[in-house]
Amino acid sequence: MVLAKVLSLLCVVHFSLSSPTATTSPPETEGAKEAKKYAEFVIDGRLVSGWDANSPEFTEDVDLSNLGIEILMEDAFAKFQDLNELNLSWNNLTSSKNVAASLKRTKPDILNLSHNNLGSPEEDWPESWDDRSYKQNKTFLLDSKYFWSIDLSHNNLVGLGIDFDVVHFNLSNNKIKCHNAIENRRFYGASIFVANLDLSHNMINCQNKFFLPDLQNLDMSYNKLTAIESGLFEGPALLENLNLSHNAIRYIHPYAFRSLMYLRNLDLKFNKIRTIYKRVWAQSLSLNYIDLSSNRLNHLDWRRTFFFQRRISSPIQVNIENNTNVKCSYNSSEFIFNQE
Repeated sequence: MVLAKVLSLLCVVHFSLSSPTATTSPPETEGAKEAKKYAEFVIDGRLVSGWDANSPEFTEDVDLSNLGIEILMEDAFAKFQDLNELNLSWNNLTSSKNVAASLKRTKPDILNLSHNNLGSPEEDWPESWDDRSYKQNKTFLLDSKYFWSIDLSHNNLVGLGIDFDVVHFNLSNNKIKCHNAIENRRFYGASIFVANLDLSHNMINCQNKFFLPDLQNLDMSYNKLTAIESGLFEGPALLENLNLSHNAIRYIHPYAFRSLMYLRNLDLKFNKIRTIYKRVWAQSLSLNYIDLSSNRLNHLDWRRTFFFQRRISSPIQVNIENNTNVKCSYNSSEFIFNQE
């Protein structure tokens, strides 16, 4: 019992990609204090020329957070060819096209655009076909560059067309209603690489297939999912950690996870699930931990679940705490249940 609780805590910490609460003001860090030296170069919301005059070309980290910036100059950061981190968080940026233009001749490894107004439509842009997606802030093209981390959390995004690769991509706390609103806009149909994707705290309630085949960690907690259909997770076959907690899920299709042979940790706590058919786990050959706590479980018959040799020999840890009078039938060699 103690071991199961420890494992439960470790697994939740391990693959939770975002905080469930949003702050309303930026933290007063050393970087934020450093950013204030650029305040005199922000005039009527515009970052004007000369702001980088006292910064050497080999500068690696630039912090322009919390300065009220609305518009950036084209090639604003071209001076810095070894840029590691660019922090533009807590500003009033609204134009994805403007941000992309400012980065045309440089590429930071880490780009922080959180807590802006990206996604808000630009009313004064032309109506031509080429500019329509930009006008609605649905396109963010960065010349197929590779990033370590891009943070677009706490904006007003409802969708986004991208052409870049990124290891850590944070889109939490936006207004996205379907994950497929994040579209591949790369030429010639080449695939997009994203390893870790945070879509938590959005409004997602759709069952469209994911287009990101390289996902390893996915957080879709705090959305509006009511079911998990068979085709939803067919795309990301390499997925290892999946967080679907704090939704309104009632139903899981028997083939919902059949493509996820490498899935190790699955978080389904705080949903409305009453039962799960054992076939759901039949091909989960790497599964190590399932959190079903705080649901509405009443009966689980998971006897003789696996027809193939699992990749790990130890039983799957299952947390079913905070469910009322749930009855479980299972093989102890396959599952260990933790319940009050």
